[in-house]
Amino acid sequence: MEPLFADGQLRVLRQRRVLGHHEHPGLEQVVHELFVARRAPAYWRDFWLATDVRDGHPAAVGAEVATVDECFEAILAERGAAFTQASTKRFYGRPGLAFVPVRDLPPSTLSVAWRKDAAGPLVHDFVKTARVLAAVGLVPDTLPSPPDRRRRPCPATAGAVPPAAPGQAPGSCR
Repeated sequence: MEPLFADGQLRVLRQRRVLGHHEHPGLEQVVHELFVARRAPAYWRDFWLATDVRDGHPAAVGAEVATVDECFEAILAERGAAFTQASTKRFYGRPGLAFVPVRDLPPSTLSVAWRKDAAGPLVHDFVKTARVLAAVGLVPDTLPSPPDRRRRPCPATAGAVPPAAPGQAPGSCR
């Protein structure tokens, strides 16, 4: 495993729950909320529930999940909130979710990991490239956005002609 860089942590919650809450709450203001817990070894579960910085307040768990998608579905179903690294917003954000900074929440370290039995030249090159990109500061906030895979509005229903995607006829729906 190779640590690459520190990434701030955010609280993920349903968008409509943000209204009326502090814009950037402190940890003490959110530790009593329901949280979505990951089904993972105790070390990882405790890390994502921030048990070491809760001043003895145990996490109230509203749902247990195994994947990021399950976590976000539980949040959208109002079964709790979750802490995640800031780069999650960039790659997994979706309508209905809010990603809110929390004061007093320490950053997480993002790392690249690989199996010991898969340490061939391609893995070595990948890890070396990841180290270089992290060292020069080319981290997720400065990378180009991943392609938008959501459906474009159809001109017949949206009243406007969407721009054509590569390989797509202008004005066509996908």
